Amino acid sequence: VNYLANGGACRAGNGVFTDPGGAPSFPLQFTPAPAPPAPPFDVTFHKDVPDLAQGPNECGPTSVANSLTWLDNEHTSVTTGMTTAELRDVLKDDMHMMTDPAAGTSDANFLAGKQGLVNELGLPIDTTPIGGGPGALPSGDNIKKALAEGADVELSVVWTGGGGHWVTVVGAINFGMQCGVWVNDPDDGEEKAQFHFLDVRADGTLSLRGYGDGNTVDLTIAEK
Repeated sequence: VNYLANGGACRAGNGVFTDPGGAPSFPLQFTPAPAPPAPPFDVTFHKDVPDLAQGPNECGPTSVANSLTWLDNEHTSVTTGMTTAELRDVLKDDMHMMTDPAAGTSDANFLAGKQGLVNELGLPIDTTPIGGGPGALPSGDNIKKALAEGADVELSVVWTGGGGHWVTVVGAINFGMQCGVWVNDPDDGEEKAQFHFLDVRADGTLSLRGYGDGNTVDLTIAEK
């Protein structure tokens, strides 16, 4: 490689090329930029939870039937002796949740009907509302903690304009400050879990993304 010396003669058009010498004897070293840290995340997931389709306004008993079947399959101490569909049909009857095809299941009947069936079958199951949010409402961290501890979880959303819906939570993940859940929704026409973010409002309440404006995660129940 030759270069033109930048001297007075060069500026006058009379410059000469000068040999810069041999190539350097040391190899060039390039230090790659450090990789950005991986975002922290923590996940838990329950495999093989049923996703039975509901009948008219039967989301409450169906979500519980899915949960109880999973517990039955996971633990030898839990034996229902019924299929998921049979559990749903018992849970929705007038002796348990008293599910109305036109109006659904009240929260009080949901809790009483489920606990009544657990007692009748002699199942070693503790039923506990999940808290940690404002009032008696749940937090995303506590929902995930319940799943990680081996509990099954049913989650209710209610809408500002009225109405509500129950789903079975089968998994949860924390991405730092953001949490999300996988749910088996008995009314979504799918037979596999669907993922939804849990958004935290300024007042601490949760909403389930993808379930419409004005929804709030309401009564959320764990059994183990």
